[in-house]
Amino acid sequence: MGVVVELSNRVEWAFKRAVDGWVHPSVGDDPILRARHRSLIASHLLGGLLSALVFAAYFAWTGAPSTAAVIASVCFVAQIGIATTLSRSGDLELSHLLSAGNLTAIVTVAAGLSGGTSSFAIAWLILVPLEAALSADRRMMIIATGLALLSLGGLHAVTVLGMLPARVTMPIDSELLTLITFAGGIAYAGGLVASVQDMHRGAARQVEAGRELYRLIAENANDLITRHDATGRVTFASLASRSLLGLEPYRLMGPGFKPLLTLADWDRHTLSLTRCLAEGMPVSEEFQFERRLADGTGTDRIWIEMRCQPVAPLPGQAAGSVIAVARDITVRKSEAVELARARDDAERASRAKTAFVATMSHELRTPLNAIIGFAEILHRDLLIKARDPKQADHARIIHQSGEHLLSLVKDLLDVSKIESGKFSVVADPFALDEVVPMAVDTMKPLALSKGITLVCDLEADLPDLLADRRAVRQILINLVSNACKFTPAGGTVTVSARRINDTIELAVADTGIGIDPSHIARLGQPFYQIDTRYARQNEGAGLGLSIVRGLVELHQGAFAIASTPGQGSRFTVTLAADTALVEPIDEMPAKPQKVAVIVDLAEVHYRRQQQQREDAAAAAVAKPVVRAS
Repeated sequence: MGVVVELSNRVEWAFKRAVDGWVHPSVGDDPILRARHRSLIASHLLGGLLSALVFAAYFAWTGAPSTAAVIASVCFVAQIGIATTLSRSGDLELSHLLSAGNLTAIVTVAAGLSGGTSSFAIAWLILVPLEAALSADRRMMIIATGLALLSLGGLHAVTVLGMLPARVTMPIDSELLTLITFAGGIAYAGGLVASVQDMHRGAARQVEAGRELYRLIAENANDLITRHDATGRVTFASLASRSLLGLEPYRLMGPGFKPLLTLADWDRHTLSLTRCLAEGMPVSEEFQFERRLADGTGTDRIWIEMRCQPVAPLPGQAAGSVIAVARDITVRKSEAVELARARDDAERASRAKTAFVATMSHELRTPLNAIIGFAEILHRDLLIKARDPKQADHARIIHQSGEHLLSLVKDLLDVSKIESGKFSVVADPFALDEVVPMAVDTMKPLALSKGITLVCDLEADLPDLLADRRAVRQILINLVSNACKFTPAGGTVTVSARRINDTIELAVADTGIGIDPSHIARLGQPFYQIDTRYARQNEGAGLGLSIVRGLVELHQGAFAIASTPGQGSRFTVTLAADTALVEPIDEMPAKPQKVAVIVDLAEVHYRRQQQQREDAAAAAVAKPVVRAS
């Protein structure tokens, strides 16, 4: 018996493998759809081949075939064409439609030639909708049932009206023919039932495999997976509740997390589930849960992040449900607290450093002013009274060194004020043709001493600039000084201004040494200088561009720098224009009194620090080429 079963299984496996070669590639890896294609192809191939053999033997026995016999043979052998159509096109619906029509035609022709509604073949009409059941398509089953009923009604009408063709005489006894017909119908019906059962088994195996996979994931995942109904009750909880909350899954059924949450957190939890279902969108919330310790001695509090995902209602359900995934984020929360504490400590240290620099700068200015003043007096007296000219020269050196040191102290004080948010700027409209030439004139002695041409180019009819006059003058002086410092003798430094929409663009361009791209990332930071032989020949602490950037940010303007090594650099500052002053006079009422706008430096400084923290966390982005002062 075992040998017979083994042989049967091998034959069945070989047959399925052979038929699988006929299945269209579009079916893919869907086992149920593949079984439907395979069943239709196998039944029609076998039926067509068997019919071809039977009719070949019949024609050889009877001699010249009749017209009816030829029509019947074509209908039976056409099953091979239906199987081929499905194999080539992959259209299961079309193939079932052709099959239902073909089987109905076979039964109708056979019954019409053998007695109409009293024919032995009429029972085969039952197989038409039964075969269509393999399609699992309700519309196709309705069509097949309609074809069978239409055929039965037509046969009945033809029989009643006496319009049946002459009855075909069969060489086989009528009782034996009826027995063979019914036996074939039962066998065919059994094959259809076996195919349906095979598909059901495949579907059941697939469903069970899916359930096993989901169960395996749910029971071995470190995150707690729960399912909540529309009222918030827990209908499923994974085994991760043991490690996460110290509770068995059944303890969460029903009330769910309510005993583990504070009243406020429970309200937020319920609101999250409701919002997830109402909006049909994922929702994420964080809660503090009470966890039972593993040794059973008590409980502790942990942070849980719960992510909710809506699930559509199943057939027969009035409302959907929510799948929630809960994860322990206590360590992440602790790290965030430590990070915030470290950031606050660093900010306090930075503020203390800034305050120290500002205090020391103030303290240094007083003695430096005295040193500079008395050194100048001493220099003048020694020029008149000293016997040795070197004494006057020494006093001059003391005076120059003091002025340089005082300039450095002023820069340090400005930087500390900008960083601490204590640098006062007052936005008030003023004309550029007053400030720009003044700044250029201030820097002319430096330019002449180095043999540099200083050019001032202002666009005609510029509107007033809405900014702090003193700060703009300092920006221009720092940029021109920086340009002169890095421009060799014979070069040119150009200061220009032009209007762009509602802003004014101030630019300082030079024909100096330019900037190497490797210094882009750090240029503009306080005390940073380009370490080149030419740069080290120039005095400066690397604070000029830092002050410029800070002043531009306080005005909420834009600072852009472009540079090409060996060709020069261009420093651009964009600030707001007072556009009301350039409107047509005939469209303006009385000229309003301008009110100075005081910038909230504390808020500006806070935004600047916040932006710096965000920039540090983001990926490094290439900045404009700049050059140290």
